[in-house]
Amino acid sequence: MGSRLYSLSFGERWKVGRAFGFPVTADFDPRTNMQARIQAIAALETALQKNPNEWLFWWILADMYSRMGNISGVVRSALRAWGLRPDDPRTVFGAGSALLLLADVGDAEEQKTAVAQRMRAEKLGILKELESTPDEAARKAMGFFVQALDMGLPSEDVMEVRGWVHTLHQRFPNLSRGG
Repeated sequence: MGSRLYSLSFGERWKVGRAFGFPVTADFDPRTNMQARIQAIAALETALQKNPNEWLFWWILADMYSRMGNISGVVRSALRAWGLRPDDPRTVFGAGSALLLLADVGDAEEQKTAVAQRMRAEKLGILKELESTPDEAARKAMGFFVQALDMGLPSEDVMEVRGWVHTLHQRFPNLSRGG
């Protein structure tokens, strides 16, 4: 997820701070180190047990999972956040970013390392759960990115999202812009 799209309002920082058990300042960013990410994931998972419909926690959890390489966690959390708050450009962008991860599963022959093979298997497993394909995930990601642009993202975020749309058009020329 984009760094500027990660920005939190005062009320959002307060809500996250309550879940974490410490104040969250304007410069809060648990993406900075591994220990902070592990603590953030644990705190968010605990908070979500108490309030499973809190979109903000799902959205931040998706970003934390992304930074930890947990693809299934990213996809599930981002789609859950979007499902709870489909009118927020941050969750729309997050859902598109999550599905973009599934669009590139790679060729089995190219997957030489155990890590690459595990990631490919994980992506294919998630696609099967979603009853989807890599091309369908790319098409849906494109739709989410276009929707996020249509929602009026801040100007500094527009270039990042347009870049993803351009990349998708290049990598998947058969895609329509629809979602």
